[in-house]
Amino acid sequence: MNILKTTLFITVCLSTYLCNAQKGVELGIHFSQNDTRKALLDVRFPLGEKYTLKVGGAYGYYRNWPGHSAVLHTTDTTYTQQSTYYSNYYGAFVIGASRQLGESVFSITSDLSVGVRHSKKGYNQSTYTLNEAGEWEYEPVSWSLLEPNPNGSEVINYHLYMGLFLGGTMNLPVGDRFVIELLLGSYNTYYTPVGQTIKSDNLNVVEPNDHSFFNFDALGSIGVRYKFLTKQDK
Repeated sequence: MNILKTTLFITVCLSTYLCNAQKGVELGIHFSQNDTRKALLDVRFPLGEKYTLKVGGAYGYYRNWPGHSAVLHTTDTTYTQQSTYYSNYYGAFVIGASRQLGESVFSITSDLSVGVRHSKKGYNQSTYTLNEAGEWEYEPVSWSLLEPNPNGSEVINYHLYMGLFLGGTMNLPVGDRFVIELLLGSYNTYYTPVGQTIKSDNLNVVEPNDHSFFNFDALGSIGVRYKFLTKQDK
């Protein structure tokens, strides 16, 4: 989470500087359903009449809990079930630009994200036995909470990722200071492994974190921007 804290610190410092410089800066926040960018905080300032530069930080997450289960093997009186659960957390630095189309409320925009994904994955096995009443009973395993689950495995993988967004926006002014922004486009990311922490692997199911991969997705978001008035506006 250090990258997120650093990004937010830079964003706040930059916004403070630009506001004091009376440059007509805009401070915005956006929300979406995309796992890697649930929330985006950015600072924007104009480059000429049509162009805008933005700098900010993005945060995202995905949790699959309690996860999904699968039966591994069965007999007439027992069966073993394995549950898998995982969670992903994302923090990224974002820089991009947009261009207004004529005098309309529409713009084309693009940005580049550089961040870290923290991915935690766990496995747990449970054995059930058929009792005399014809009901399945779980066979509990006792262990100290300070020790790894003897019937489980848990691993944390770390990836460095780069994301490229390209799309369009609709900017709807609300008064002199606020703008409602609707955004839609494609968001493509590339992930490369940078580390792994194996907390336990009693089930011998943890695989090495040694492969890179791409992800192609659509991104839609809604946000609001606050415009600091320039001297001319005042």
